[in-house]
Amino acid sequence: MTLSNLRALARAGLALVLAAALIACSSPDEPVPPGAAAPAETAVQHAARHRDATYVCPMHPQIVRNAPGTCPICGMDLVERRADAAASDAAPAVELDGRQRQALGVRTARAEPRVLTARLSAPAQVVLDENRLSHIHTRVAGWVESLRVHAVGEPVAAGAVLLEIYAPDLVAAQEDYLIALRAGGAGSRAQRAAAVRLRQLGLDDAFIDALAERGSSQLRVPVRAPKAGVLTTLNVRHGMYVEPSTVMMEIADVSQVWVRVDVFPEQLDRLGGGKLYAALRLPGVPDRVWRGELDYVYPAIDAITQTVHLRFPVPNRSGQLRIGAFMDAQLRGEDPEPVLAVPSEAVIRTADGERVVLAEGQGSFRPVPVHAGHSADGHTAILHGLETGQEVVVSAQFLLDSESALRAGLSRLGGEDGHAH
Repeated sequence: MTLSNLRALARAGLALVLAAALIACSSPDEPVPPGAAAPAETAVQHAARHRDATYVCPMHPQIVRNAPGTCPICGMDLVERRADAAASDAAPAVELDGRQRQALGVRTARAEPRVLTARLSAPAQVVLDENRLSHIHTRVAGWVESLRVHAVGEPVAAGAVLLEIYAPDLVAAQEDYLIALRAGGAGSRAQRAAAVRLRQLGLDDAFIDALAERGSSQLRVPVRAPKAGVLTTLNVRHGMYVEPSTVMMEIADVSQVWVRVDVFPEQLDRLGGGKLYAALRLPGVPDRVWRGELDYVYPAIDAITQTVHLRFPVPNRSGQLRIGAFMDAQLRGEDPEPVLAVPSEAVIRTADGERVVLAEGQGSFRPVPVHAGHSADGHTAILHGLETGQEVVVSAQFLLDSESALRAGLSRLGGEDGHAH
């Protein structure tokens, strides 16, 4: 027989095999009446009918066999695992009569719109109000002759003498003023020009009037505090040479401070984009509350803590808020629009997401997945998964959810006729 004849026979045999397979797959399990169309069969149903049966243990699902038998661990009969092509992803319902509901203590609540004002607890710290800082400079070069303050933290009064400086340029400017005053008298053009020069060097009108009355220059010129506050920086000592660029001192007005609150970015988003208020307490002083309104959100995230800094100006007239002190902050946003909400205890949170047990009526309960939002005042917002007026279980919901999951597992293993323990 030639090679071409062998190839023809092989092709004919393959065609017969394919035809037989198609006839077997298209033949339904039940006889079709004459003249009736064969029922349609999906690919999933076809695969379920023609797959190899597997058997598993109801108590130990890791035991899988291709034939009936017993479990080597517990000795139970293996159950055939069936594929239900029409199975739904919905969790099985749990049916309870009135006596069972009373024994379990089942209580329900209605899903309804509520105003959930976002609240948050966060750590806080008292810091200086940088708008109330004053730097002390001299406008001429000279030497510190008399230092009146000696340590950081000292309180100073407005107008108090901080130090006295000897500066040759200040002495020369005083002499020019006295010469102009003697030559042209008070109010003359030369006298006014000399007075302007003294003011430009940092001397006030009280010093100039005293100079005119005294008639002689003063070697040590006082440097006074521009405002009351606390000394936060001291960079000079007695006898030091200073220049106009030298920051001799820094004074902070602590009658108002900033309280910096640290929150995570997702917490800030939950508080909303409107006004934000803070109730602040010092540890150990629970009966005193300071209140502030947010005035600035820092644009950068802290590289170490990965938090966002919020700034709240707070009055501190009593001085009880000391710089660097830690506080407890309770943040509250503006009242938002009403949202659909349920009691927080009704929400079951798992690694796979959130769900609630829905009361369908007539003693039927079914777990349904939901997308929960923020919580406030004992209620949790439901973004997706529920409708207004539906009843959810708020007591014994974990038992009902577990029972539904158990029934779903038994159904996957072998249906309701499988072993139950």
